[in-house]
Amino acid sequence: MPHPQLNVHRHDRTTRVLITLAGEIDFTTAPLVRAALAACLRDGIRTADVDLTAVTFCDAGGLNAFLKASQLATDSGTVLRLHYPPPALARIIEITGSGFLLHELHAVRPPARRIPAAAGGAPVTGPPRRVPPGGGGSTSTPAHAVRLRRLNRWQAETLREDLADLYVESSRAQAGQEYRGREAFLRRLTGDIRRAGFALLIAEDTAFAGCVYGFPVPREGTWWRGFDGPLPQSIEQLTASGHVFAVTEIVVHPHTDDHDHGLARRLQERLLADHHASLGVTLVDQADAPVFDAFLSWGWHDIGAIRRPSDPMALRPSAPVLLRALVLPLGPRTSARPDGLAHENRTQRPD
Repeated sequence: MPHPQLNVHRHDRTTRVLITLAGEIDFTTAPLVRAALAACLRDGIRTADVDLTAVTFCDAGGLNAFLKASQLATDSGTVLRLHYPPPALARIIEITGSGFLLHELHAVRPPARRIPAAAGGAPVTGPPRRVPPGGGGSTSTPAHAVRLRRLNRWQAETLREDLADLYVESSRAQAGQEYRGREAFLRRLTGDIRRAGFALLIAEDTAFAGCVYGFPVPREGTWWRGFDGPLPQSIEQLTASGHVFAVTEIVVHPHTDDHDHGLARRLQERLLADHHASLGVTLVDQADAPVFDAFLSWGWHDIGAIRRPSDPMALRPSAPVLLRALVLPLGPRTSARPDGLAHENRTQRPD
């Protein structure tokens, strides 16, 4: 009989930590939980949030591990909070009067936010390193050795500052422009988190190596407003069938050995495949040549221009921005469809 598996992922931010558990917690895996929480106390962590979204089973042995850790945390002045426990554990916590373990806003697991049990990566015994801009002289991590992991909305909100740091370290912003770029990234991320169907993937080894996020394009075609000229029929049909996914951001840290663009391609292909999309779409500022060239190198195609209002939250809103509309076809390339822009006839919008 196979032994239960539990993945433990830890991410630090100053004196706070987010621990994500994925798998089963019983008497054989509870020591991993105790070790991870004990390490946090040794490292001087003041607030420890434990995300149980991806936990598929937890018995009394797991609860006992959390209770002992909570007592040790209280004695050392640390706050331990559990988020989104599985139903069985939630019932045990209620029966035993251990509700103090739960974060009151996340005491009940939302079904739409579940992460596959395989998420979370290998057990971590210490805080992950923060990679300095440019790699800091460290050896590069091969792109194929980097793990991909889904984040739910709460995790994305919790780690938004870290994702913004990753963006700054990965961007080519001119000196003095890092703050504005960071704030613009946070506005985009915050806005997309609220969208229906929002999805985010991170790439990590011992630190964040990249991320990609986006949302499904509405069937009514509002995403294409401002397109210069008639929209290609195949793209219009795919949009109406609900098979188009908008990629807002792709970020790859320069520390990652990604000379063949392998990590960027892995991120975008995994995100689109997870949502059964036939077409990826994105918008790039026409004046941002490095980003435009990067998307082309990742397999995207330029299909035209879109005019959009400037960022209303910017300090000095300007005239409408001219953007390039890029697409990433995922359908099979045939003689009838050499561009790979296939659509589902059964879900095509009627004439």
